[in-house]
Amino acid sequence: MTGRAGSGAARLLALALALLASALLAPPLAAAGDGAPVRYRVEPDVVAGTWSVRATVPRSGAGDLVFVMPRWTAGAYHLAEYGRFVTRFAARDAAGTELPVTREGHHRFVVAAGEADPVTLEWSARECAPLDVNENMILDVEGNRLTPEYGYLSPNSLLGFVLGEVDRPCELELFLPEGWRGASALERRDDGVLVAPSWWRLEDSPILFAPRLHSVHFEVDGIAHEVCVYGKDAAETQALADRCRRIVEAGRDWMMELPYPRYAFLFGFVPESLGGGSGLEHGDSTLILLTPGPELDGEVDQIIAHEFFHLWCAERIHVAALQRPDYTLPLETGTIWLNEGVTEYFSRHLLVRAGLSTREEFFDGLWRSWSQARALWAMVGERSWTDVSRAAAGWSDMSDLIAFSIKNYQGGCWTVFGLDLAMRRASDGERGVADLLRYLDRAYARAGRGVGESELIAICEGIAQGELDAYFARHIDGPELPDLHELLAVIGCTTKGGMKRIEPVAEPTPQQQAALEDFFSLPPARR
Repeated sequence: MTGRAGSGAARLLALALALLASALLAPPLAAAGDGAPVRYRVEPDVVAGTWSVRATVPRSGAGDLVFVMPRWTAGAYHLAEYGRFVTRFAARDAAGTELPVTREGHHRFVVAAGEADPVTLEWSARECAPLDVNENMILDVEGNRLTPEYGYLSPNSLLGFVLGEVDRPCELELFLPEGWRGASALERRDDGVLVAPSWWRLEDSPILFAPRLHSVHFEVDGIAHEVCVYGKDAAETQALADRCRRIVEAGRDWMMELPYPRYAFLFGFVPESLGGGSGLEHGDSTLILLTPGPELDGEVDQIIAHEFFHLWCAERIHVAALQRPDYTLPLETGTIWLNEGVTEYFSRHLLVRAGLSTREEFFDGLWRSWSQARALWAMVGERSWTDVSRAAAGWSDMSDLIAFSIKNYQGGCWTVFGLDLAMRRASDGERGVADLLRYLDRAYARAGRGVGESELIAICEGIAQGELDAYFARHIDGPELPDLHELLAVIGCTTKGGMKRIEPVAEPTPQQQAALEDFFSLPPARR
């Protein structure tokens, strides 16, 4: 996630609020039981800011039915406790007889269902993306919002699941106010019902809706893409779609294919946007909220590129614990750097490839990240990147969110740049982070499995054919922000004016020139 705002402390807060996220795709498995779908009927009250939900649940057995509201969103990681927004919950059998319900904490509802089949669950909930971000630290794009002008739903924040039934197909009927329309990457039947092969796909598919949405469709490699925008006119939507297409093509070129059947960019230009801009990526779509403004700028391009590249790095390339995340328990992982830091760094390569940024701007942007991180590093203390990752589930106040932002975005971008250079130094300039990502995509993501946390150093060293223990120990598992002056020589660059710029050396060697070209080059199959 990325964002734009003012300067100084205000900009830091904006980045902390806007540079976060990623909901991770769990591959669909065979449908549970007889394959009959769970049917959700969702009706928003855009004036009151409340939701009414009815779920008709087929049974594959008898006894108690346990319904769970997710406690967090993969990518945001902190405990959001979405169940606390549920204000009423009831259950009944096919004859309409009410069934006893025991509520256990915020998120767990136990229905004495006996042999009832199906069971109908009904609940009401208030919106959970309030303007006050301190309400359990919920960020806007991870939740849901209802206003008389527009609304959006990240299903993980409202549509819970029956324990043990997450692989059952799902249908979603969304009753919007008259004249409103919605957009989502989910497949839509002729009757308007949205369908998903499992709850995993449903929860990973945000919906944007309003009385008026502008849409542009395009194809890349025969794959349909939609750019759907609230808050801009048709011409501005077309301009935005043109930039999205260039970023899609750049991502395809770097990673050698597009790994989805369709994709939706959902944009809301809304005054309530946190810190100027925020986004949450999903397996087949992204939801991006931006403060209305007269023009797009480079930072908006960075938001789009970041969220789009997450569909590889986080959605499909991730540690084993995030392959099928357990939303009933807090998550502890030390590898958020793989999801966020690598994405924040590599999305800059996408912008160069897309022609939306130059090599000079690429290096200038990295320096700005370093300078911001250096100025703010004392706010993180002696915590390592790994420490900050593992603490994400237990955020208690804004200082935790700020530390997460500094480590994963400003500092993370620079640290992954350093890892890229360290890998290239070990491999005589031939292999770096791009090669790491393509290997993880082939060996893990396409095989439907996650990476073991203890494997990552060995994998990086195997690709680089050199030792990287010291770099990991100091800058990822340790608290130091790297000084890259020496490592920059690998690609024939140096720092000038007390790290004010990254510039080419005056007389690079042939090996340095080759390494610099490889640094910005596609894999041989795409050149």
